[in-house]
Amino acid sequence: MKKQNKIEQQVRLELSRGYSKQKISARLSQENNRDDVLFFLNILPEELLRKQYLWVNRLLCLLLLTITVKKLYDMAMLQLTAIST
Repeated sequence: MKKQNKIEQQVRLELSRGYSKQKISARLSQENNRDDVLFFLNILPEELLRKQYLWVNRLLCLLLLTITVKKLYDMAMLQLTAIST
């Protein structure tokens, strides 16, 4: 587990420096950890893509929060209406 955390940290560091996934794979892959390096490269986005989609993610979070609050408000109003009648 510690080995995977170390590999993940190395992959994250290299991605934040702007290296391509191919270069990171070539630099960090060894015979005994190639699968782990490829796993982390596949699940972690490149820095440029992460920044490009950051506003989309924030917009979706705001939309989800808005819908959730509205549904909670509607349920509370329904409960109050049911109690008062």
